[in-house]
Amino acid sequence: MATQNPYKWNVMIFLAGNNSLSEECVYGLTEVLGAKINGDIAVFAQLSTGVHRGTFLNLRDFKDRDQLHKKLNEELSAQNQASKAEQKELAKKPFSRRIFDFVKECIGEDNSHRADHYMLILAGHGNGILGEFLREDDRDNDIKRMNMINLGGLIEKINRELLFGEKMDVLGMDSCLMSMTEIAYAVHNYVNVMIGAEGFEPLAGWPYRKILELVSNSPDNLNELGRKIVNEYIEYYTVYQAADLSVDLAASDLSENVMVMKAINSLSRALTPILNAYPKPVRIGDFPERSSAVVRDAVLLAHWEAQLYKNEQYTDIYDFCTLLKARLSDAYRDVRTACQNVL
Repeated sequence: MATQNPYKWNVMIFLAGNNSLSEECVYGLTEVLGAKINGDIAVFAQLSTGVHRGTFLNLRDFKDRDQLHKKLNEELSAQNQASKAEQKELAKKPFSRRIFDFVKECIGEDNSHRADHYMLILAGHGNGILGEFLREDDRDNDIKRMNMINLGGLIEKINRELLFGEKMDVLGMDSCLMSMTEIAYAVHNYVNVMIGAEGFEPLAGWPYRKILELVSNSPDNLNELGRKIVNEYIEYYTVYQAADLSVDLAASDLSENVMVMKAINSLSRALTPILNAYPKPVRIGDFPERSSAVVRDAVLLAHWEAQLYKNEQYTDIYDFCTLLKARLSDAYRDVRTACQNVL
């Protein structure tokens, strides 16, 4: 007979704030305390700042900021009293291992916090696929650094060893530039819904109080929950238009990710032989001779006009395909069809 889990939701927030986000990570903790949530949701956090080194917190233990402040001071004192060898060992631990150990502690050695649904939120600096994820100010230890290969391996390890093959319900990226097809593909076998921003996030990050209240009252439909979280985020920051701030957030159903990547691959296969022939005309299959220069120019112009992110390092694939398709005549219908498949 199956045993009922103690909680409906287990929400785990990993706050990588040993950098310019220290204050914002502490602010996120105070936001959680203000959330009106029911008793069947567990909420944990791990805080790193300029002074804290991975302080674990069960946020249901605190009724107000004073209790949280007292606990943080106690944990800081204990960390400072640890031996230098222990401190050095902790400082050297890679991010992937730190996050894995955090999730393990959230679930509990005795499965005391096992839940029907799991949400892991990774909060810190993000750089998409080309940079370091959850960057810290300590630059002396290369082994701690995390990239997208590390992230994919980490989520797989959590799935296999801690969730026993059960997919994580929501992976939240409270970080800049992390809503990317490559990142989604790296975790799609182990996560149902991924939520993240395509561009830069405000320093304050996610509105945790509102989001936890949504999770606490959520239906079992994960896609509906994802939409509600996105809408809450956008509504929260709408007033900041007065400060000339715009934001974006997306919830991705990762069950569709394989089809997306197949479509992108088909676009690559359609474009590659034509671009490789530049500047000569090209003949492929049943198509008459066509100009590789026309396709090359269309690709360049579509890229320049498409929505770009992070100093033009990243391009919105939907916008790019829309513009590329519009720039090519029916003589290039193989490329146009591939663009439409992506869309």
